[in-house]
Amino acid sequence: MSVIAVIPARGGSKTVARKNLRPLAGKPLVAWTIEAAKAAREVDRVLVSTEDEEIAAAARQAGAEVPFLRPEALAGDDVHSVMTVLHALDWLETEEGSLPEAVTMLLPTSPLREAADLDRAVALWRSAGAPSVISVCTAGSPLGSLRWLRDGRLVPLDEGANRNFQRQDVETLYAVNGSIYVAASAALREQGTFHMTGALGSPMSKRCSIDINTLEDFAIAEALVSLAGQEKQA
Repeated sequence: MSVIAVIPARGGSKTVARKNLRPLAGKPLVAWTIEAAKAAREVDRVLVSTEDEEIAAAARQAGAEVPFLRPEALAGDDVHSVMTVLHALDWLETEEGSLPEAVTMLLPTSPLREAADLDRAVALWRSAGAPSVISVCTAGSPLGSLRWLRDGRLVPLDEGANRNFQRQDVETLYAVNGSIYVAASAALREQGTFHMTGALGSPMSKRCSIDINTLEDFAIAEALVSLAGQEKQA
């Protein structure tokens, strides 16, 4: 059963200029995701989808395939990443005459995922027969503590929740961490989303789930990488 990883990496960024090329602990951000995907036993090919020649060169240097440059129309702020995966599948069918049985979308803004996280998610999809698998991590707060702030007024997300709950007595809440998405290629093309009915969650650690969108996030990721290095030496 063939599995291809598609890494969407556009050149533009609203918050950090040239984010996917910005160094993290000495490597371009996009290289971290490429290296994890290449190290995963459950992934057969690693493909980067970009419209940017510089990102394409960095991706190839890190070991990924970049067989095409995607259209500029698929590189805008309003284009959901899943559209770039669907475009990659269309390209594979047209140019190579075949499709992988499954595809995993890996966003480069989640650089600290490990190959084991990816292997676990794909293996779960394969063994459970689920329509899709999406990585998650524990949410920062239980549902009962979450509030909308509307005109300065606190409005509970769950009106029926016990507002005097004890944290140890409530069910663990998980959040989609934006790191790993897995689905059958045919199902993804049919539904146009990884968020399918019956999707399963594949838990990841909070440390591996960091999502980089700001310079502060880069600094936190740098600290986490340094900490991991110190732990290995201890």
